[in-house]
Amino acid sequence: MSDGFCEELHVLSPEILVYHYLQSDVDRHNKVHLSIEGLKSKPLLVAAAEFMYVAKMSGFAACYDLFTPEVDEPAFLADEAAPHPFHTRGFILQEEERVPELSQRAYDHENASR
Repeated sequence: MSDGFCEELHVLSPEILVYHYLQSDVDRHNKVHLSIEGLKSKPLLVAAAEFMYVAKMSGFAACYDLFTPEVDEPAFLADEAAPHPFHTRGFILQEEERVPELSQRAYDHENASR
């Protein structure tokens, strides 16, 4: 994602923008996010896989329309203090049967998509 992408976003006028397994570059994400805010019609925003981490770390997780986590990733989203999955508190790791509860916790702390 180059800065040229941000400059041309209004020309592209995408209906959907999907982030998937991109290098975790929060600064570049924020530049794109600010460019999206300037569009007349905001695209549907989807973050998959590793890019959910960037959405959370940036503080803009709640601006996304959809996250597509694997079953173990709600633990990271639910941990309001974790800046990265490696720093997720142990008490919420590998809790597959608690996915609904962990998902709600992520919403409560604005670390989840709509």
